[in-house]
Amino acid sequence: MATFSSIHPYVEELKAQYKGQLMSRRQFIRNMVLLGVSVPVALNLAGCDDSKNNGDDPAVNQGKIGGYVTFSMNIPSLFYPHQVQTVHGANILRLITDALIRINSKNLPMPWLLEKWAVSEDLRSWTFYLRPNIYWSNGEELSVDHIMWNIHRWLDIRLNSSMLPLMSSYMLEQSAASLTSTSTNPENQYRLWSNNAIQRIDSYTFRINTKLPQISLPEHLAFYGAYILHPADGGEFKVGMVGTGPYRLIDFAPGRFAVFKRRSDFWEKPAKVETIEIINVTDDPARSLQMLADQQIDGMQELNLNQYSTVLKMPYINIARADSAQTGLVRMLMVHPLCQDPKLRKAMRLALNNQKLLQIGYNGLGVVAEHHHVCQSHPDYATTPSFNANIDEAKELMRQAGYSRGFNTEILCRQNIEWEILTTQAIAQMWKEININVTIRQQPSVVFQDAINSNDYPFAFVAWPHRPLGIMTLNTSYRSNVPGNITQFSNIRLDAMLDKAGGILNPKDRSNHMREIELLMQDEGPICQPFWLSIYAVMNKRVQNFELHPAGYILPETWWVKA
Repeated sequence: MATFSSIHPYVEELKAQYKGQLMSRRQFIRNMVLLGVSVPVALNLAGCDDSKNNGDDPAVNQGKIGGYVTFSMNIPSLFYPHQVQTVHGANILRLITDALIRINSKNLPMPWLLEKWAVSEDLRSWTFYLRPNIYWSNGEELSVDHIMWNIHRWLDIRLNSSMLPLMSSYMLEQSAASLTSTSTNPENQYRLWSNNAIQRIDSYTFRINTKLPQISLPEHLAFYGAYILHPADGGEFKVGMVGTGPYRLIDFAPGRFAVFKRRSDFWEKPAKVETIEIINVTDDPARSLQMLADQQIDGMQELNLNQYSTVLKMPYINIARADSAQTGLVRMLMVHPLCQDPKLRKAMRLALNNQKLLQIGYNGLGVVAEHHHVCQSHPDYATTPSFNANIDEAKELMRQAGYSRGFNTEILCRQNIEWEILTTQAIAQMWKEININVTIRQQPSVVFQDAINSNDYPFAFVAWPHRPLGIMTLNTSYRSNVPGNITQFSNIRLDAMLDKAGGILNPKDRSNHMREIELLMQDEGPICQPFWLSIYAVMNKRVQNFELHPAGYILPETWWVKA
C-alpha cells in the first residue's frame, strides 16, 4: 500500500548525505525536486542564490506589445504531436500548448501546468496537482479529465507515441489474451498494468500508479511528446487547434513554414511579440546565411559551423551558445548481417580516435564521448575506464568475428550539414586502418529519414537530440521494440537494467548501476559515438531576451522587439 506524507521520508537522508559531502550539489538539488520539494526550497537548502529563478526578471517585463519576428528552423510534419521526437517539433508545439512540466536550463524539472507533485515512499504512486485558472484558447478551463485523455493516448500502443519508450515498462503489461491468441493486432497485445494505473482524484488532482518504482517520472512528463492536447482536436496537429499556449497557429505547411499570432487572453503573462513566423531554409546554408545578412530573417535556431565565422562579422546579430547532450553517432542496423556480431561492432568503436574526430568534425567545440550515449553533463552519468582507440585490439576482434580481411560497405549522412559530413569522412578514414572501406552516401534531409527506415544501409551518421537524463536517452533509443529505436537493437539484459535504474533513489547506488549499463553499451551497443557538441543559435539584436536552452529550446513567448 503506497504511503504519502507532505515530505518524502528520503528527503532527510538526502540532507544528511549532502551535509556529509556524499553527493554533489547538483545531485542534491535534482533529487530533492524529483521528490516534490519546490525548486526555491531545494536551492535554499543547497545554499544557492535563487534570485535569478524567482520569475521576476525585469528583462521579461520590458518592451511593448507588437512586432514580427521571423527565424529559420527545421519544420517536421507534426500530424500527431504525441509522436514528436525532436526539439524542432517541441519548439513549435510549445507556442500553441504546454506540457505538465518543463525542464529548465539547469536541467531541473519545473511544474508548469502543474502546481506541485508528491510521491509515495516506494516511488510507485505519484500525485499531481494542476494549477487552477488555466484556460484553453477556446475559453474552457483545463481539467484533470483533459490530462487523463492525453495520458491514455500516450499509452495507446496503436499510436506509437514517443512517450511509450519512457513509460511502457512501468505502465503497461502484456495482456492475458495475447499469450494465447495468434492475433497481431497491437491493441490486443498490451494493456495498462492496473485499472488504477491512472486515477482521477478530483478536477485538479490525478495520480499515476506505476508497476515499477520510477524516480524519473517528472522528467518523462516534460518529454517532446508530452504536450497536452485538447480532446476535441482528436490528437491531431492543425491550424486553429485548441491549446493552452501563448500563441495560436494561423498557418502551417509541413517542411516549409509556420505562422503564429499571440493570445492576449493567455493564462500566464501574455507574449509581447505579435507574430512569430518560422520558415525552413535549413537545407540550404548559403541561402539562410544570405537571408540573415539581408535581414530577411531575424535568426536561426541552429547555426552550422561553416556559417559561424561569417555571422561573427554581422554586428547586428547575437550568437547564443549552450553546452548540451546533443550528439552525432553512427547508427548500426542490427537486422543487417554486418552489424549482428558484437565483436565487430566493438572493433569499429576501437578504431576511432574520438579526440581527433571532435577536432576535425566540430572544431573542438564539444566534449569527447565514450560510445555509451550517456553525457558527462547528465545527472546519472558514471565514470568508466577510458575507452581509447586501440587498432591492435580492433583487428583481433575483427579476426574473431570472421572479418580479418575487412569488408566494403556504405554509410549514409545528410547533405549540407558540414559537421556531419566532416565527421563521417573522418570516421571512414579511420576505419580503413582495420580494412573497412566505406562509400559515403549523402542524402537531402527530406529523404534521409526514409533512407534510414528502408533498412538498406547498415550504417548511418545520425544527429541525436539532447535529453536531460542518460536513462531517458537509453530508454527512448535502445530499449527493445520501442518506436525510437532506429538501430533495432534488442538486449534483454539492458532492458532489465533500465527497469531497475528507474527505481534506485540513492544517487551513489544509481551511479554504480549506470556504470554497468555504460559498460554494456561499450561492449555490445549498436553505435559509435565520437563526441557531444555545443549548440549555437543566432538572433537579430532587435529581438530582446533571446536565449538558447541546452536542449535547443527557444522561448519566443519571452521575447520583445526593440523599437
